[in-house]
Amino acid sequence: MSTIRRLRKWFPGLVIALTLAGCGTSAPLSTGTVHTTIGHPPQTSTTSTAPATSTQPSPTGGPVPPGFLVQSATFVSAAQGWVLGTAPCSSAPCTSIAATNNDGASWVSLPAPRDALATPVVQEPVQQGVTEIRFADNLNGWVFGPDLWSTHDGGATWTQTTTGPGGSQVVDVESSAGRVDVVTDQCQPSGGSCPAQLWEGAVGSDSFTPVAQFDLAPTSRFSGPLALHDNTGYLVTTSGSGSEGLLITNDGKTWIPAANPCPASYQQGMSVAPVDTVRAVMLCVGGAAAGSTQKLVLATSDAGHTWVPEGTSPSAGGDGGVISAADVGTLAIATSSAASEIYRSPDGGASWSTVLALNDSGVGWGDFGFTDATHGLAVHAPAARDQNNPGAYGPDPATLFLTTNAGVTWSPVAI
Repeated sequence: MSTIRRLRKWFPGLVIALTLAGCGTSAPLSTGTVHTTIGHPPQTSTTSTAPATSTQPSPTGGPVPPGFLVQSATFVSAAQGWVLGTAPCSSAPCTSIAATNNDGASWVSLPAPRDALATPVVQEPVQQGVTEIRFADNLNGWVFGPDLWSTHDGGATWTQTTTGPGGSQVVDVESSAGRVDVVTDQCQPSGGSCPAQLWEGAVGSDSFTPVAQFDLAPTSRFSGPLALHDNTGYLVTTSGSGSEGLLITNDGKTWIPAANPCPASYQQGMSVAPVDTVRAVMLCVGGAAAGSTQKLVLATSDAGHTWVPEGTSPSAGGDGGVISAADVGTLAIATSSAASEIYRSPDGGASWSTVLALNDSGVGWGDFGFTDATHGLAVHAPAARDQNNPGAYGPDPATLFLTTNAGVTWSPVAI
């Protein structure tokens, strides 16, 4: 499985702790068929997942509160997913969670951690709150960034972890092959590269072991530096000079450093999307200009040890971006500048087209990626970015988009 990524798009000076609540009377979450995930995120760029082995029934839930706005999303199959967001409420914190088991056709409200929705910004790491949600299967999930909460009963109850990775600022959480990996850092406001750590544990446990140390930059926080598929993993790091590098694992246990394979003129950003245990694609970014960046796609067929150019260059429109892969041939890139766009290639990068463009002043995307070969998600204008001026970013603020045809079309979902 791969991993759901987040687009780096934050606004200096916008530091907010938002509160919302999951209100409503209890009603059962209707039973639906749970499909095995073919390749969690890239969109499996959401978190990588494995089907749950428990037959425990889904938790009960009530109506989704009116005015619900999406912050983050995660799916463990084509049908079953969860969304972290916010909605107006009378008693803070009002952080809310909605769940579906029929590919977004209907949703119910579930309990949420008693923690505020937080907005991280460049050079100003947030000290508390949550921004992201990830599930590994129908029982085990996490809400994080920078705080860390876990559930092992499908979201019926949540427990905060304050030791181990919970004692630092949590940057990313991804799950694959029965384990969960957590990236933490100790970035300070206006700092350069800062100490970071990778922790690992079993998906059903809240006990973690440190497995790797490296550096991150404050600008890399909350951008999804970790990507997993089974026992293969890629972790984007930052050196003291600000250039990016990689840690890779082929066994899910030992992480080794690898040089940045992006050419010298494309050293302004890196995004990795696994396809399977040996194949992955990488987006390299360079040549920044007003509203555009040069983009180059690389591919590996030996689990990240060597990389070669793949296809032709995508459109230069958009400041940076993140890449996702539905399969070896179907690629997609989310980017934004004056508008927020998704580019798609059906032929391994040989050709590209714009499949979604939103005239939104470039507020951009949150979570983005494919859950399997045909299903994917994209969070447009995450709620924490839009709270000071709701609706200012044009169409579909704080909205979940889903695709069921490998990214050919993307449709907003009513929650």
